[in-house]
Amino acid sequence: MVEVAKTRNNPDITPPIGYVQLLRENRAFRQLWLGQVVSQMGDWFNTIAIYTIILNLTGSGRYIGLLMVARFLPSFFFGSLSGVVADRFSRRSIMIVSDLLRAVVVLGFLFIRRADQLWLIYVLTVLQLALSTFFEPAKTAAIPSIVSDRQLVAARAQRTRADDDSRSRPSRLERA
Repeated sequence: MVEVAKTRNNPDITPPIGYVQLLRENRAFRQLWLGQVVSQMGDWFNTIAIYTIILNLTGSGRYIGLLMVARFLPSFFFGSLSGVVADRFSRRSIMIVSDLLRAVVVLGFLFIRRADQLWLIYVLTVLQLALSTFFEPAKTAAIPSIVSDRQLVAARAQRTRADDDSRSRPSRLERA
């Protein structure tokens, strides 16, 4: 409210822009945002597929619970380190390398066919999410360098909204 009042009284200050205008005007942010949306959809499909594989191989929800624990381990162990890495190295390089490595790791899920290979699901999941742990801070830190000051509020809000939307839509297995 204070910022809007200052803008009305001072014509030199331009008001912040909205989401649609940001996506329309800023190509770099639009590409990052669309990539985020596609990536999050892929992450959800991956999660549903892994839960289904575990359920089909074991018939037990216990192993799905173990997977949920495995999914939180990387952020616990690498969370504080990933921010430092994002500040010290090229954010673009971190995002590209971590996404390419994640793609290779996810291909490993194709080799799981039997219950005795279940351990591989846990290892691959931890690796996949460890790489994601490095991607996320780099993406967040890159936003101010690809948007103007006027676009920054909308860009941060849009990024947070996309993250919140992806977390608020649980798969059917998680609701069951």
